[in-house]
Amino acid sequence: MLMTGKRQLKLSIIREKEVFKWVDNLPEKKKAMGSCIVYHKKVNGYGNYIKFKACIIAHGFSQVPSKDYSETFFSVVKFTTLYIFLLLVAFLDFDIYQVDIGGTYLEGNLDENIYM
Repeated sequence: MLMTGKRQLKLSIIREKEVFKWVDNLPEKKKAMGSCIVYHKKVNGYGNYIKFKACIIAHGFSQVPSKDYSETFFSVVKFTTLYIFLLLVAFLDFDIYQVDIGGTYLEGNLDENIYM
């Protein structure tokens, strides 16, 4: 399968950031976490398939708190915060632009090693 420009860019970012490393043997007392691949079909407004996506999902539910991880984080925004922001933008007659930044999830640093 030929790599499209966007796929090639994602793969090069993953290599550049050294997101993962292959290991032959796990350290003692370490267990590999399970994972699965989830496939998505993206459709346009007419119901035609426009792209097929796949992502690997770690089975985080198999981890033990305080042993495998110490904290969790999930970035969310409250609806009231978004509402006030959009209200100010409309009141001040500002423009809003959407930007898709690829690879932002790769910027975080983990203190623990995760084996999958």
